[in-house]
Amino acid sequence: MARISKQKACIACTESKRRCDKGLPSCTRCDDRDVDCHYPVTKRRRPRPHEAVGLSEAAVSSAAAVASPDLFSLDAGPLSIGLGSNPWIDFGNLPSDVNTAQPAAAPVNPQASAPLPQQAPNTTTSDTDRDPVARDIARSKWFLAPSTWRIDHLPTPPRNIYPTSVLTNFTRGLQTWVHRWVLHGHNPFIHRSMYAEGNYFPSCLQDAFTSASMYHHKTPQNEAFVYRILDERVTAMMASQPVTDETSLSVPLLETRDHLARVQALFVYTVLRLFDGSISQRAAAEVHLPTLSLWCRQLWDSASLDANALSENLVPVSKYCNDMSAQRNNPRDEDDTYDSDLSTYNLWVLSESVRRTWLIVTCTVGVYATLKGSWSECPGGALFTARAGLWDAPSAPRWASLCRELAAGNKDAYERLTREETQTGGVGGTCCDGTFFVPSFHSEGLFRNAAAADVDEFARHLFTIIWGLDRVESWALNTASAGEVCLTY
Repeated sequence: MARISKQKACIACTESKRRCDKGLPSCTRCDDRDVDCHYPVTKRRRPRPHEAVGLSEAAVSSAAAVASPDLFSLDAGPLSIGLGSNPWIDFGNLPSDVNTAQPAAAPVNPQASAPLPQQAPNTTTSDTDRDPVARDIARSKWFLAPSTWRIDHLPTPPRNIYPTSVLTNFTRGLQTWVHRWVLHGHNPFIHRSMYAEGNYFPSCLQDAFTSASMYHHKTPQNEAFVYRILDERVTAMMASQPVTDETSLSVPLLETRDHLARVQALFVYTVLRLFDGSISQRAAAEVHLPTLSLWCRQLWDSASLDANALSENLVPVSKYCNDMSAQRNNPRDEDDTYDSDLSTYNLWVLSESVRRTWLIVTCTVGVYATLKGSWSECPGGALFTARAGLWDAPSAPRWASLCRELAAGNKDAYERLTREETQTGGVGGTCCDGTFFVPSFHSEGLFRNAAAADVDEFARHLFTIIWGLDRVESWALNTASAGEVCLTY
């Protein structure tokens, strides 16, 4: 007899991290808000051989109730909530007796556990027998570990080191990227899978998308209407967001994905208006720069808290980075590999989107201040994935295949890159295989050990304002045999 599953909270309450009364057909909270109320589907599992022999139905039900915690009660933060919410991972595909990385509680009555010696906790369980969610997050440790969310700062550089042409090329690149997002649904800081069909696509970003599309059809005859719509869209978005101050993370109010969406939306508006020829649009965009910086800090802090929560609650020792490569020989069937690749890919896309958005926003604010003739303090640098092909991979299997290919080849060069980054004061030791997971301010090793064509467009564009356009161009020319790249827009 299959165990009776505990009723899970509805999806809407789970995503908003609010208490659900689990009413049927609709919970009170969803009913009050006039939203559709759906509960996660619970699938039956096959009884294990040792459970099917010599156990009464009551004993099986009692043991399962003790050993199987509620997945959605884990204190793993919004990232794990996002992982467990459609379309990140369908928990219906997981075994119903899935365990966390923590041991199950012992039965209260010692006599009750006597007939069930097979149910005793096994402290030597291998990683392949762990909770699939915990195992998949363990695969993601190279980009989710709390140490990878550290912001590094450089000593104050000399002033006036970049000509205006370098800065204006950077802003033209941003405008090109926003236009590319409108045309293809994808650019170097907004990933196609984040808001693909069936995925979470908040209204603030939908409005930004349609506004950007409208802006790129602007003519002298209709620009007054375009500017008016832009102004009203930004005003409406600002009014719809929670009011917070400098000391508030607004974490109880927003999940990390909500933070990411509103920062990306406001940044799109900022690029459209700040670098437009209209003085009024530029002035209006300047008013919201402090808000953009505040939201960006809150986004980073929210993601950091999520990473800490995942590390403390769900992440076992990783076997997927270089120093643990000897443990990679666990057999996995094809379906298990696909599901694991998909969940790791989705976590990476979310994590990398946060990193790239934070980097591009902070750099843009600094570049604009420099163009105005003022001096901006360095906001710091962060780790991100600089390897070409990973961000633009069209699917999770392609992404996973490229990761495995990079892990198998050119290992000596990547290990040399890792050592150099560590010696220069970076945290390049977290670089996992050939993904070029490097700190933005300590990435000089790429100039010596990688070709410009092997580095992502986002990284090359970022390097033009970190190291200078001339130096990046020299690197691109010296490594042109691996492929030519364009650095100007």
